[in-house]
Amino acid sequence: MADCWEKQLGLHLVSATRDFPDAWRTQMDHAGRNETSVLMALQPSLVDLSRLPSARGEWPQGVSGEDPRDAMVEFGEHLIEATLVLIGKKLDDLRA
Repeated sequence: MADCWEKQLGLHLVSATRDFPDAWRTQMDHAGRNETSVLMALQPSLVDLSRLPSARGEWPQGVSGEDPRDAMVEFGEHLIEATLVLIGKKLDDLRA
């Protein structure tokens, strides 16, 4: 929708799916390892992995992506840094 909204609003938007189709790596799941790791890095008090089933054969309800029980703060920090680098490069390109 970014192209449509740009024309409609007269703005230049940065879109994860349009501008970074192969490089965007943040929030690519729903409550999975990726999103849970990011939340652990940003707001750890909101993550309680003990509420998930401990049996690996039992998949947590509503989760898509990799297993959230494998989430780690360090992975979340890595994803955030990679995202900031991508956005920073795109903004530099737009400024040029």
